[in-house]
Amino acid sequence: MVAAGLLLAGCAPAASDTAPGGNPGSPPGSGPADCSAFDGQSDPELMLFTSSAIAAGPEAGQKYGDGTELSITLSKEAMDAGLLPQFELIALGSDGAPVLVSSLAFDPTTGGDGTYSTSSLEFGNDTLVGKPIIAEIFAISDATMDGASAHGDKLLLGNYCMTYANDGS
Repeated sequence: MVAAGLLLAGCAPAASDTAPGGNPGSPPGSGPADCSAFDGQSDPELMLFTSSAIAAGPEAGQKYGDGTELSITLSKEAMDAGLLPQFELIALGSDGAPVLVSSLAFDPTTGGDGTYSTSSLEFGNDTLVGKPIIAEIFAISDATMDGASAHGDKLLLGNYCMTYANDGS
């Protein structure tokens, strides 16, 4: 389980010989962001991790905000506990503190089989395009799950590094 958690929560840094956040010759912001900014973080909102509540999470560095689907699958344990996942997008502030970008819900027509998804469009925040952000998956619950942690009224289920995108407006 630990190995699976590390695979889900990890994020490969971008190669040094590429354009920022992309492949050689690609425009800035077109590829996965460098997630190394989150290495060694101790703040629960900035640490990359997954708990036993999540059976499958997003791919490391995948885009979010341009209509690309974000999908997570809850474990049977989490479904039995009645967890209803939500997520927030969090950026790393210049002072090293978490900065809330968006607070979102998964598409309400999904989740019947434990897989929740959304492909929302983000508007604005142009300075974040191509930068690494955290997709903080949580539920409002007093349940306990291996690897999950309480943070205020939220039960943090997993943090995943993603690449911020927007709809271009």
